[in-house]
Amino acid sequence: MASDNFDPSALLQVLSRATYLTELRIHWPDKDILNLFVPAGGTCFAAIFRELRSLRRLQLGNVPPAAFKDLAAAVPNLTPHLRILEIISNHLEPIEFPHTLGAHLVHLSSLRIYYPDLTRPRWEPFRSVRHLFILWPESVPLSLHALASTFPSLRALYFGLGRPGRHVDPHAIPPSQEGVRAAALAFQASGDGWPRLSVLSTTTAAEAWMLGVACRVRALRLGVYDAARHATFVDVIARVRPTKVTIALEGAARCVQPQGALSVFHSSASSPEVVGHAAANGAVTHAVVFMVVPSTQAEEAQGAPGIAEIIGSHLRHSRLSYLHVVVPPDERLKGMIFMQDERHIYPYALRQHRQAQDQAQAVVDSDPSSHQEPSRFADIDIPLLVSSLATAGCRLRTIALTIAERGQSVWRIDRSVNRHAQMISRIMDPVLAKAVIAEEEHM
Repeated sequence: MASDNFDPSALLQVLSRATYLTELRIHWPDKDILNLFVPAGGTCFAAIFRELRSLRRLQLGNVPPAAFKDLAAAVPNLTPHLRILEIISNHLEPIEFPHTLGAHLVHLSSLRIYYPDLTRPRWEPFRSVRHLFILWPESVPLSLHALASTFPSLRALYFGLGRPGRHVDPHAIPPSQEGVRAAALAFQASGDGWPRLSVLSTTTAAEAWMLGVACRVRALRLGVYDAARHATFVDVIARVRPTKVTIALEGAARCVQPQGALSVFHSSASSPEVVGHAAANGAVTHAVVFMVVPSTQAEEAQGAPGIAEIIGSHLRHSRLSYLHVVVPPDERLKGMIFMQDERHIYPYALRQHRQAQDQAQAVVDSDPSSHQEPSRFADIDIPLLVSSLATAGCRLRTIALTIAERGQSVWRIDRSVNRHAQMISRIMDPVLAKAVIAEEEHM
């Protein structure tokens, strides 16, 4: 937004008169924006928020600590008809919002908030919030009771502990969180919790294990798989009994499922590795796998055989009928994949695909004799990958691929003659292919 001719005060004047504005997104890229919203008097936020009576969505990104105090004091001036509030900060300090905010924003349906302490003191409940994106402060013991009491009507929970991508063992349980799982299970034993929770997404399986959610969900997302923690993945899946599971795999040996181990995509009704669980009807029938291929790994791990070998180790003995493999353009997505709705991730990879096509065409137009270096995804033999995955997962009926710089495709597998013999065909209409993905993943 900033440039040599940018006048921050002009933006302030526009916003102060935008009484019919329904959506506002502010990101802090530079000092001009910071100085605009944190003046000496500290009343700028409050003045703007009071005027935006028609606002339905507010997104504040990369909020600097210098704005925390004024922002927290101004939030009660937002219209109670606000539907979506997203406040994103790259800093670990929390923004100390009023604990009575839930009683004011009575129509809020989606909230993204980082590092709040919901335990001291307890917050007024946000009774209308259905979708919650929250990063819990690592120094505060997890409390499912506090989460469920503050957000009693959740349909979807996207949860992370501390800063995503922090350089510690993501599967280890921090000392500050020991014992929280037992408290969560005891809290739910009397029937408390979220009776209508449909989506549970955590940045690591250890976080889901610590949370101890015991209600059945439709979709579960568990972060990067690690063979050394296989039992944790199986335990969480058996407890919440989803029909759809999303995980991320890296092109590494630690993401290959151990030989003879029960698949993470296996029916939760027959999990011998989890003792004492009641039998559950149904099985995991749908899976989304983010195949994160680091650029430093060997080329064979980036091609169809390497990808198929890693994913295929998880397909054997599964009951999957639908599989969506997503190969993102880089590793930057890995840390935050599970703090976003998947609908916002797929277009990112496709946007990279279109940009690559446009750049290649621009080079050819300017110099027809020029040579373009192929992308590191160019060698993926897509028909071979589909065939290999269909062979490994003998119940698969539909395979979707979203590959950076290669685009999106959907394939049908016909096993009407023999379960182990398949006829594979591609859905050529891109609109129909996108509709198939949306229908299968209930998006």
